[in-house]
Amino acid sequence: MVKVYKYRLYPNQEQITSINKHFECGKFIYDWILNRKVKTYQKEKSEPSCFTFINYLPKLKEVQFDFKTGKISFPKIGKINALLYKKFEGRIKTCTLFKAKRDKYYISIVVNDRKKIIKNNFPSKSIIVYF
Repeated sequence: MVKVYKYRLYPNQEQITSINKHFECGKFIYDWILNRKVKTYQKEKSEPSCFTFINYLPKLKEVQFDFKTGKISFPKIGKINALLYKKFEGRIKTCTLFKAKRDKYYISIVVNDRKKIIKNNFPSKSIIVYF
């Protein structure tokens, strides 16, 4: 079963600057790839697949979580204090760092805990209430 966890981050000023630079780089890469797709379509009348652009992206590095000290370690940014309220188990599929309103930073982690989903054997109009 896939679960999503969201944690609040508390970066210092130097880390905020580094995070914002990474956000700008991500925007630049997205715009560059979109521009290349448009030009390729105009030239060849066929749209390239996303797999043609994977080689242009940098390889992803591993994010490490330390639940005892409440820190998340990012490559090139360092260890950031976080409110790690719940420990997760399973294989991490994605980690998304984002900025919310009023300069609050969060990380969203999608985890596959490899548990099977129980199929619903009830009629389609039934309502299941969990307590």
